[in-house]
Amino acid sequence: MKAPEPGPIRLREARSDELQALSDLCLRSKAVWGSDRDFMEACRRELTLSAEELGRTVLRVAEREGRPIGLGQVAVEGQDADLVKLFVEPDEIGRGCGRLLFQWAMVTARNAGARRMTIDADPGAVSFYVRMGARLTGAVSSGSIPGRTLPRLEVAFDHDCDISRSEAGPEGSRVMKTYSGAREFDGLVVTVDGSPLPERYDIKQFTTWGFEWTYDGESPQQLALAILYDHLGDGPRAIALSEPFMREVIADLDNDWVLTGDEVQRAIDRIEGRK
Repeated sequence: MKAPEPGPIRLREARSDELQALSDLCLRSKAVWGSDRDFMEACRRELTLSAEELGRTVLRVAEREGRPIGLGQVAVEGQDADLVKLFVEPDEIGRGCGRLLFQWAMVTARNAGARRMTIDADPGAVSFYVRMGARLTGAVSSGSIPGRTLPRLEVAFDHDCDISRSEAGPEGSRVMKTYSGAREFDGLVVTVDGSPLPERYDIKQFTTWGFEWTYDGESPQQLALAILYDHLGDGPRAIALSEPFMREVIADLDNDWVLTGDEVQRAIDRIEGRK
């Protein structure tokens, strides 16, 4: 018997009457890196949200079963975006909240016209952002601790490329992609050629809980659909194939896995009876 899946994470706008509670959440999240009391007090001002920020930045709260468990904050000016804050309650780290908030931040920044998003990260969070597709570009001075520097990362957006579809190669051939999944410190990470793979709820929504694998179910079928649509670019065909592909391929994956486009196509051929 499989363990019950956790309740879905929902994103909503922040309210002015909860800014103090959200600021406290930021401090609890920051403290997971083992900082002492003096360090945390020095960070308090920078981590405290104000009503004025609601008007000039975009702030989203992640909730699970009505409880705020994380927040993301993005500021956009022209073609430049800044991930101002991304914090998760300590007991929710590793359950997908950070990944969901980061993907929301990227979509928000890109839709606002940004061509890049910078992240001034705690050193302990660098590996998470790198797994999500960011790259290190340098270091900046801390806004809280004199003499301390923070790693700066960046995500670049290509507005001329639809990363949700495979590209056509010469004479109609398909440029094969590589899909990978891992169970990381902050939850499940699924990528296509190093970029986050969209859930494709716009094509069909089997679940509100994101991706899963190693068993039969709604979340594994969502992963099957996302891979198939990315590979084929054909919504109805991807939907029709999603259940058998989930049972034949997704349910049999290891905790950490890699699928090439060739492997995806061979599975499709088997399912559809072609050789």
